[in-house]
Amino acid sequence: MDDDFCDPLELRPDSTLGVPGLLQAVRAGKVLMANALGSSFLESPGLHAFLPAICQHLTGQPLQLASLPSWWCGEPAARDEAVQHLRRRVIKPTYPSLSGYPHFEPVLCPQLSHAELDDWRQQLQGRAEAYTLQENLPLSQAPIWHTGHVEPRAMMLRVFAIANGQGQWNVLPGGLTRIAARPHEQIVSMQRGGSSLDTRILTDGDIDTFSMLPRRLHPAELGGKRRLITSHAAENLFWMGRYAERAENQLRLSQLVLKWLEVNDGNKDPAFIRLLVQLCQQQNLLPETDDAAAPSWRAVS
Repeated sequence: MDDDFCDPLELRPDSTLGVPGLLQAVRAGKVLMANALGSSFLESPGLHAFLPAICQHLTGQPLQLASLPSWWCGEPAARDEAVQHLRRRVIKPTYPSLSGYPHFEPVLCPQLSHAELDDWRQQLQGRAEAYTLQENLPLSQAPIWHTGHVEPRAMMLRVFAIANGQGQWNVLPGGLTRIAARPHEQIVSMQRGGSSLDTRILTDGDIDTFSMLPRRLHPAELGGKRRLITSHAAENLFWMGRYAERAENQLRLSQLVLKWLEVNDGNKDPAFIRLLVQLCQQQNLLPETDDAAAPSWRAVS
């Protein structure tokens, strides 16, 4: 979830995804967020171009895992160097979650025509800081079972790290493996129909048996009335509760409007009608209109 949608009280008032009062709870130290507000900057591909120098400056050591060659076009020298071999690059938005900057899916330059490449060269000379070029590195492939046979899919592995409270970070075992929706597709995105795969980590050492469960469970307990709920089912229950809450709010608003119309049939206060229409539009009970400043009585009645 983007930062702007996290708290409708202090950020975007039209957000129906966030938790009202979340920022106040964070400031009071009552809530700990895994990804702090503002950390989405770290997802910018433009940062990859500076990772080697950042690591050397902060730790005095080179990166243990090489960074993907990247060129932030806000630097004229880096842009000119990368554009010379544009056919071998991938074009990405530098600020994918920041308003006022272009948002688009990564552009695979090897798949573009000569005319399309020329168009992009012109765009990169304009608002250059909004674009980042990266080396086109073909993704690894993972086998999946599809329509009765095995097919390859492009895959990406997202790993996670957690701070230990002593200024250091520990990389967690495993991760989230995402795959593309179709064969030969090199963009892995859930929004484009992609999915996930189970990730298994092999080790020659002892297996960590740590669990957050209160004690070791036995098969008889798992099969009894105290059966645990899966994370997938818990997530579905959570969102079912959220949508049920929104439906209840819409129902209460509809009842309020209908009751007011019945009692105040002759009282057509324009200011109050305008408020009712705006509330109904925010709850998707009425369609948005171009003339929102002067809603009609007919729209409510």
